[in-house]
Amino acid sequence: MKTMRFSLPLVVVIAMTLLAAFLLSACQLQALPTPTAVPEKSPSAEAVISTWQEALNAGDIDTALAQLTDDATIEIVPPPPGIDGVFTGHDAIRGWWEPQVEGHAVSEVLSMEVDGDNWVVEQTWVDDDMKALGIRSLFFVIEGEMEGDRIKSYTATMSDESFAEFVGAMSRAENKATVARGFEEVWNQGNEGLIDELY
Repeated sequence: MKTMRFSLPLVVVIAMTLLAAFLLSACQLQALPTPTAVPEKSPSAEAVISTWQEALNAGDIDTALAQLTDDATIEIVPPPPGIDGVFTGHDAIRGWWEPQVEGHAVSEVLSMEVDGDNWVVEQTWVDDDMKALGIRSLFFVIEGEMEGDRIKSYTATMSDESFAEFVGAMSRAENKATVARGFEEVWNQGNEGLIDELY
């Protein structure tokens, strides 16, 4: 049996070749691009609108406001008595929403359509004051605009039928209040001058 003998230079050449191969493979591994984190997907307009509505129904104004841009504008049509119905910025919008939350306002989304940055929601809305007037719910069409993943603006328009129901209920309530005042002041207090004032 013959033994193989390697000369020193051949062993050095093999070792150098293996070392070179190792270094080249290490360099190639380092040259690979490092993986980047997958960015979180922004919530859809539908999710933002639903979160806004659910938060208001739950009385969580902070979460509802977080769905709006800082300079968001909302408009109520027709405007409520005594104000222009336009609210811009979180402070003004909070001031509009707080009495609704205190009055246990509840809305129910009937339909939602989103087209790019624009959206339309049909919903019913009622609070304790409306219930006291005998109104089961008012119907609104809300047309809005998104900016990124937040609501930039919206206009809530009460339907003509709901507006007529609201005006009729308010007239009945005012008539009852006038009659109650007349009864108290004229009948119980003897203030007959009130008759000329009212009629």
